Amino acid sequence: MKFQKLVTSVLLVASTTGVLMTAPKRVQAVADTNTTESGKPVANIVNKPNLTKQGYVLTIQAPSGKIYVGQKNYKKQLTTTKPISNAKSVSWKKIKNVRFRIEKVAYATKVIKFGGAPQYLLVSKDKKYSCWTTRYSIKYYFWNTKKMQQVIKPLSKLTTRNSSSLKKIRNKQDFNQAVLAAKRLPANQRKVVLESLNQVKKVGNIDKAEDNILLFSF
Repeated sequence: MKFQKLVTSVLLVASTTGVLMTAPKRVQAVADTNTTESGKPVANIVNKPNLTKQGYVLTIQAPSGKIYVGQKNYKKQLTTTKPISNAKSVSWKKIKNVRFRIEKVAYATKVIKFGGAPQYLLVSKDKKYSCWTTRYSIKYYFWNTKKMQQVIKPLSKLTTRNSSSLKKIRNKQDFNQAVLAAKRLPANQRKVVLESLNQVKKVGNIDKAEDNILLFSF
């Protein structure tokens, strides 16, 4: 019996050590304090510096989650997708002109929770408003401006074709047209848009450009 307990202890230590040695070091993850019935976390919440550094250039439209009010709620949502009790919320239609940035991303450990889609924590500059939502509710703040539409329209053509690979002649032509239009944008918009387009150019396919805020609305 003592021998069996000893073997069990050794196996547990070895298993724990193996997990620690193989765990990724570059991503700082926080287990969501929401849990399933089995006690497992609903989501892993991670930092995404490449998205956060884009700044407050986003707006929210018809989010999958509620937009909550107050810095206290914002602080809690840094580690969980669940708001504080009796949290106040506001309609996205009432804060259309408020700019947000992405501070965290939550990856579901249970598909039933988010439908498998990542959730993004959007926060206003004064930390008054915060919201967990899917990418389809996130839109570039200047999306509807006349000059920005000159970038969006040729990119939209790529998304409607069977292949969005830039190796295709028509796709490359439309993509180059979008780049030229982006270079004519005002300075406060040009940098973010060109960075997004450069990412697409590197991967060679608009469908494979992950974590690209310009493409969230497509």
